Amino acid sequence: MMIFYQAHKLYIFPVVVAASSLILIIFVIYPQISSLLSNQKTQDETLGKISVLEAKAQALESYDPADLNLRVSYALNVYPAEKDFMTAIGILQKLTSKLGFEISSLALGSAGSNKLTNAQSFNIKLDITGPEAMLNKLLKDIESSPRLMRINSLEVNSSRQTGAGAAALVVDVLFAQAPSGFGSIDSPLPELSSKEQEIIQKLARFSSTAAQSVVKFGPRGKENPFE
Repeated sequence: MMIFYQAHKLYIFPVVVAASSLILIIFVIYPQISSLLSNQKTQDETLGKISVLEAKAQALESYDPADLNLRVSYALNVYPAEKDFMTAIGILQKLTSKLGFEISSLALGSAGSNKLTNAQSFNIKLDITGPEAMLNKLLKDIESSPRLMRINSLEVNSSRQTGAGAAALVVDVLFAQAPSGFGSIDSPLPELSSKEQEIIQKLARFSSTAAQSVVKFGPRGKENPFE
């Protein structure tokens, strides 16, 4: 009986040791290893973000704020973030008068939005009279003007005897709201492509023309209403 007890005791001891080791692995060693790996992953991600931020900071320091402001102003002159009625009307007045047309009436309207391009627009309705031979040139000048515009509709009444014509134009003037978000702080800094650089240069040439086309209205009425 004593021999059986000792043999049974020798059998239970390894089982207890194995069970204790398993409990130690599950509840002590594994959580520590898992925590260590998680901390290492977090540290690697943090170092990666720091590297991106350092590169982003160096790139931002290399930019000239005045140059960036000019580029933004060029883009907004051609494709503004709000309805710029006066600028659009001034450009149309300049283009029509340059080709010998006269505007007999002008009205503003709302054209809606384009879901594909996120562009919005308002329209300007023009009734003009002038040389019929220059009408095609006028249409091309409007659509290539220093302000994003497109011809929506056109009706023409011509006179063969005088070569003059009357036309009713509806011009869509495009604009788009500025984006509200510019990505997370640790996202890579976007760079302008060579094609986008060429567009900026074209916008710079257009900008001066657009600025000269703004209509300026003087004071109306009398300064002293009792005179």
